[in-house]
Amino acid sequence: MLPSLFFSDQPEKTYAARLPWSQRKRLGQVFTPYEIAKFMAQWVTDRQFPAAVLDPALGLGIFLRALLEGNPDEIPSLVGYEIDEQTIETARELFTNNGYAQIELRQANFLSEPWQEQFDGILCNPPYRKFRGLPDKDSLVAAVKQHTGIALSRAANLYIFFLIKAIWQLAPGGRAAFILPYEFLNADYGTPIKQMMLDQGILRKVILLGDGFQPFEDGITTSCILCLERTPVPCPPEWIRVSALEELAVLATGFPVNERSPRPISATTLPLPSANTKWHVTSMPHTPDHLDELVPLSTFGRVMRGIATGDNRFFLLTEAERRQYGLDLDCVLPCLQKSNYAPGHMFTSSHFEELRQSNRPVWLLNACGNENHPGVRTYLNWGVAGGSDRRYLTRNRSPWYALEARPPAPLLVTTFSRAGVRWVRNEAAVSNLTAFHGFYPHPGVDLELLCAYLVTPLAQRILAQNRREYGNGLHKFEPNDLNHALVMDITRAPEAIRNQGLDLYSSFVRASQDENNSSNLIKQLNELFSHFLESSFEDNKAGHSRMGVDQYGDASSGQRSP
Repeated sequence: MLPSLFFSDQPEKTYAARLPWSQRKRLGQVFTPYEIAKFMAQWVTDRQFPAAVLDPALGLGIFLRALLEGNPDEIPSLVGYEIDEQTIETARELFTNNGYAQIELRQANFLSEPWQEQFDGILCNPPYRKFRGLPDKDSLVAAVKQHTGIALSRAANLYIFFLIKAIWQLAPGGRAAFILPYEFLNADYGTPIKQMMLDQGILRKVILLGDGFQPFEDGITTSCILCLERTPVPCPPEWIRVSALEELAVLATGFPVNERSPRPISATTLPLPSANTKWHVTSMPHTPDHLDELVPLSTFGRVMRGIATGDNRFFLLTEAERRQYGLDLDCVLPCLQKSNYAPGHMFTSSHFEELRQSNRPVWLLNACGNENHPGVRTYLNWGVAGGSDRRYLTRNRSPWYALEARPPAPLLVTTFSRAGVRWVRNEAAVSNLTAFHGFYPHPGVDLELLCAYLVTPLAQRILAQNRREYGNGLHKFEPNDLNHALVMDITRAPEAIRNQGLDLYSSFVRASQDENNSSNLIKQLNELFSHFLESSFEDNKAGHSRMGVDQYGDASSGQRSP
């Protein structure tokens, strides 16, 4: 192969074109663009050239090739792990044919290898694969617990295990760079990993590949690059957002990240936040002044995930299919499968009827307790013949066709969004699948007033502090993201604010089909609640000031009050 092709991502593109996507997905293979690999290699080699470099998830060795291109006269000990035989043989041939036969390529699972070996340079794009389907997951969890004391959640993706073990094998004075999904910095399962980086003082840069910068094919997850350094003196990390490969090139040239750069880049140096908080690059510098005036949404109710069937193809039926199988209405539940089935802020029985008549899949099989119904028996037999009882979720249920216990929620909220979450009043009392979460208010909560607040840009802006960022402007909230998110304390609203808010919200619901009128009403609601929040904040400040004077006396007199 020509050197110019060896030092590029053409080998990965050629290889990926020959390999079925299903096989790459099974392995969690997502190949790194060469320019990103070069940037990461420069971080690892910038201060001093490492003596031993590791790539724990080799692929075709793009990181090692990028490192070799910039340092042809300094070939350290280079080690790469790759579990797939076809991939590592292709990589071995690639390096050998280009004069680098001395590179040590190990066909093995990095996670199963000893933890003692150390490297002063680590470059990695770990496999992205859901953890629950792995056959050796229990031993992986046990190994991480044994060596680090971290008890990883089963919700953690495979890449988290690679990150932890690689960090553990980073030698004193060494540097590492990882490219991986940004979501773990905002997820509950990422908390112990963030805590580990805080405890070890190794985080130097978090580079967010922002909206519009999608370096990987076949993916929507927002990516980030973590730059780590194990030195005795920790320093505040840089939080950097880039939107194009050209901006990474600016960083790689060593230009200061400021307005004098050839291409301006957003960068902030910050004290590290708590591991328990979400790490949003854009929001971390800002702490709302009114934080004390806000309370968790869980104060007013609980957000729960929608029903996960395990096989929507089997459990969901259209009206025509319900009639075809002879299923009575007491054998099914009305449901919402997709967020675009309820595009507004209100979902009524009329909306459900429109979906039913248009033959959308709006019926959810409710077989438990109805097994003796002839139509149910026939339908269950059809499901068994099609393998529905052997899907991941269904085979772990008893009986396999049982539904999760979820009463219809009076308020729904979209799981994914681009322009902010959407809250939907569920007046039709239908069940919801996972496209929506359900909000169940505590007894006595004024749900109308809470909804009036939640539809405002003010609420959206504060809630956004708890969201997870994906690629191409896509955002996600898990149930606990919302339960822990801060909202205005509606119980403190005076009667005048409450009545005006309820009147405006009632008008908003009636005008929901009129976009201009709806926008105007939301604007009025936003002004109402923003003014209330500001007034509460000022009153609270004044109260604290008066309390200080009352307690300690007039500062000018130097006398304590009686």
